[in-house]
Amino acid sequence: MNSKFLKEQLDKIVKDGIEFDVDGVNSNSIPDTFDTITFHKNNNEAICKVTFSEYIVHPFEGFDLHDKWNNGIAPIQSTMYGDVIEETEKMYHLKVYDEQFENVWFGWCPKKSCVVTWI
Repeated sequence: MNSKFLKEQLDKIVKDGIEFDVDGVNSNSIPDTFDTITFHKNNNEAICKVTFSEYIVHPFEGFDLHDKWNNGIAPIQSTMYGDVIEETEKMYHLKVYDEQFENVWFGWCPKKSCVVTWI
């Protein structure tokens, strides 16, 4: 593999325990040469912990992210659990629940304003 950065990123994914195939065969390591890598995500088991920055949960005056992207609704609490529905270069679209898994929040959050950890 010619890209040291790409190799490092792929190794991080492997360390996180995500299942994948290399050239159509299940594997547990990234070879130096390959044609394709396919990562598998099991939605029944995969869940993420999202930790929001304080200003996302309690927006300051004039902060209009939630008005523009989330129908005026901020996340319920600073740590929530769920799934990343969609991802762009700079944003996550999330479906997350409070710690009791009773209340759900759907919304967009800038990547720089939250930490997503797969558990």
